[in-house]
Amino acid sequence: SFFSIEPTKTYRDYFNVHMVYAVSRRACIGDDASQTALGTVSDKTNGISNRLNLIPDYISTVVPRGVIPYPSIIMNNSNAGLAYLKGTGVIEPNYSFSGYPIGGIEFLKSLIIHESVGHGFGLLADEYEDYQNGWEKEEIPESKKNRLKLDQARGLCFNVSLTDDPTTVYWSHLIGHPRYPYVGIYEGGDHYGWGVWRSELESSMRSSYNYLYFNAICRELLVKRILELSGEGYSFEKFLQTDSDEGRPYKGTSVQHPFGVKRNGWVHHPPVMLDEQ
Repeated sequence: SFFSIEPTKTYRDYFNVHMVYAVSRRACIGDDASQTALGTVSDKTNGISNRLNLIPDYISTVVPRGVIPYPSIIMNNSNAGLAYLKGTGVIEPNYSFSGYPIGGIEFLKSLIIHESVGHGFGLLADEYEDYQNGWEKEEIPESKKNRLKLDQARGLCFNVSLTDDPTTVYWSHLIGHPRYPYVGIYEGGDHYGWGVWRSELESSMRSSYNYLYFNAICRELLVKRILELSGEGYSFEKFLQTDSDEGRPYKGTSVQHPFGVKRNGWVHHPPVMLDEQ
């Protein structure tokens, strides 16, 4: 799933992948942390919560201590998705959790793309908005604006913007580029309908249930991260050489799920910034 769509599909050989089994006493997550291997319990606020200090012991069985990994945890019998972010993941790892209820393999795939590739590794912001009273959009409040400014100062969340000025958004170089006529400025993102903008109508960071596709700025940010972490170094020209918008919605070859989101009742939760705790 991690390598099923662009750009990680093209850059698969840049990654080392290890799998570790963590066996719990119970098959389902409940409210008793002693019954699950990682201390995972149900959480009304974030869907789940975990004892993150338990994870390094599992990681160290396959990755030497001192090497910063990018853990992607899959939880059986759960419909929750969540990422814990400590920053850029260079000093300490970020953690992503993807739930896998029985029969939900297709939605597990979309959740790994959103939580693990998008949030945990890519440091991307959510591009969807939450609705109040079933349909009302909200204006992003000052406290959340300040939070987003802080995150962007730390190198996160550059796929959304607090301005609709086409000359200052992070993806300004893509607007008007002949390769990307579909890139523009669309209001709504980072959980709010007004006062925050994104670059395309759809993306896995907005509607991962429906479309398996990272928009152009998300792809560029992911490629930039891959090449910088590999030591190869990033340039926009390198990005253009391999970039593909395969699966782009409305292109005619968009990749959609074979059944609707309500089948498994999947629940996304905003990333938890650990410096807030």
